Order: sequence, then C-alpha cells, then structure tokens
Amino acid sequence: MTDFTDDTQGPFGWNPSDVVVDASGNILVTDFDGGADFDSGAVLVVDAATTNRTILSDFSDAAQGPLGVEPSGIAIFPASIGIPGVTIRDLALTRSSYRRR
Repeated sequence: MTDFTDDTQGPFGWNPSDVVVDASGNILVTDFDGGADFDSGAVLVVDAATTNRTILSDFSDAAQGPLGVEPSGIAIFPASIGIPGVTIRDLALTRSSYRRR
C-alpha cells in the first residue's frame, strides 16, 4: 500500500493502527504516533494509485479541533446518517483512545 518509512511518499507513519477505505477509494490510516509532534497521532490519507500520503487530521494541532492522543480506530459513516457537527477527527476516535490534554 505505502512504505511508511519512506519520506518521499509523504509524512512518516510511525505506528499505523487501523485502516479503512472510503467509498471514493481513499485509504485512511490512523497512526498512534503520527502528526507534527510525532506523539499525539494523526489520520493519514494514502493515494491508492501513487502510494503518496498526506495528513488529513493531526491530533496535536489545536487549529484542527480538540486535541487527542493516539487514535486506535477509524470508521466511515454514510453521509445519509447526517450527524451535525461530526468531524473526521470525531470519526477516527475510539472511546478507549480519546484523552483530552
């Protein structure tokens, strides 16, 4: 899928923990230790065609929403559920992994 140790493909993936593919074919990966501080975690998007990675949500970046630590799971919900105010960060968290700083 991608070499998380190859920085030519995008941000490093230090500790990938879960993966899901959305309806558009985007590969979303939670990483315990990803993000700018290499500790709080991140959600990465892997382009299936190129294997390049980008950070979708950095759990150490307060500008992106509430801070979190070590996301351990991810799920995709259809838009038809219509949960107002739910962000990708909310969907990436599991109850056991979310801790506010």
